[in-house]
Amino acid sequence: MPAILMYHRIAEEPFDPWGLAVAPGRFREQLSWLVRNRTVLGLEEFGELHRRRSLPPEAIAITFDDGYACIKETAAPLLSEFGVRATVFLPVDLIERRQPFWWDELEDIVLEHHDLNLCVDGEAVSLGPRAPADRHWTPRSEATTARQSAFEEILTRITRKRPAERDRIMNELRNQQGSRSRPPHDGRQCKRPMSPEEIRTIAGAVIDIGSHTRTHPWLTGLPGEEQREEICGSVDRVEAVTGYRPTAFAYPYGHSDEQSRRLVADAKFAVGCLTGDRGVSRRSRCVALPRVRIGDWSAKELERVLAGLRPA
Repeated sequence: MPAILMYHRIAEEPFDPWGLAVAPGRFREQLSWLVRNRTVLGLEEFGELHRRRSLPPEAIAITFDDGYACIKETAAPLLSEFGVRATVFLPVDLIERRQPFWWDELEDIVLEHHDLNLCVDGEAVSLGPRAPADRHWTPRSEATTARQSAFEEILTRITRKRPAERDRIMNELRNQQGSRSRPPHDGRQCKRPMSPEEIRTIAGAVIDIGSHTRTHPWLTGLPGEEQREEICGSVDRVEAVTGYRPTAFAYPYGHSDEQSRRLVADAKFAVGCLTGDRGVSRRSRCVALPRVRIGDWSAKELERVLAGLRPA
């Protein structure tokens, strides 16, 4: 069954509760299997063949969300080596800030905070003491330390806030760090976003550029005009930052509604990508194509997952 693969980071990562990191060696193994056993297409070609109902049943497209620096440093050379393309979806306003993504910065704030509590939007949240195990969280497992639980709780509170509210809360959290805060953990550097300059060095070679909205909000919680600005307004911004006009879009957190899908069509995106861990079927809409989240798997596990996909 045709499928669109979703990656985020190509890196060794001990703190990865959502299973978003794939080790470089695993990624090489996966690419090697894919080019030998599947038809790997660029996402735009994948979408066009799907639209024409001529998509090969073994077709695969590769995508990355967010725009982490490891895409340039690690993924792009491997993609080039195997002769395949990938699409990177950028939350363009966050890229322009040249700062860590807020969710990665929140990880540092919570795990490294000097006090036992943080005030989050006017409410105290208990952090508990720091522990050596705080920085070790295996994919799709429960939190094992007080700070991990606090990070999960605060992240959940912030994620669905409107962008201005989210920025306000993050600024309040930064201010609470104060001069006594510990230096940023090494994870902040290894999780940094690409700069606009780095993106321009790889765009158009083996990397196509797509939009992931302007600020990575929970779209379905926004009023119509804010959704429009996040989706339609991202097109010119992505082109200004990267030099490439995006033709594909990925819904942050994989969530969409009829209004956001209509706006993706209005913005002339050829493809809109969800999540869902399903294969692409003939009835899948081009503005709502499912993707499969890829883990730190061996080629055999990747083969098993793709063979067991159900249609969307």
